[in-house]
Amino acid sequence: MCRTLIYEHKKTKQSSVVNQSNLGAFYRFINRRMSCKSGVGPLKSASGSLLINDHDKATALIDYFCSVFTSDDGKCPTFNRRVADNVSFNRIDITSNDVIRYIKKCKNSMSSGPDGIPQYFLKKFGMFLIKPLTVFLPSFS
Repeated sequence: MCRTLIYEHKKTKQSSVVNQSNLGAFYRFINRRMSCKSGVGPLKSASGSLLINDHDKATALIDYFCSVFTSDDGKCPTFNRRVADNVSFNRIDITSNDVIRYIKKCKNSMSSGPDGIPQYFLKKFGMFLIKPLTVFLPSFS
């Protein structure tokens, strides 16, 4: 009976979030259930003792990963060429039209890309940046 009451309560709460038609409340509800707040649980060391301290757990995990993975010897492997000798990729041509097309396709996301520049910034000021970007692009060839 207790399990049934808990199930019904959760069902009622979820239905009320959906019926509110508030997208922000819906995402907050979902995100609260997706996050993990417990951290790493207790671990057993190589000697069999229980590790509870975060520092001891981190040390045990580092020791384990170091024992499993190999270290870099600094030598680059040789790769056989897969295309003919006359095939090469040594120049990239990007025009201002390519930059404009990319800026128009960008979503208005506030999060930054790998370059650290938010897409919102590119959408807002991209037309002013086209000239400087196309001046620097040929130097990458």
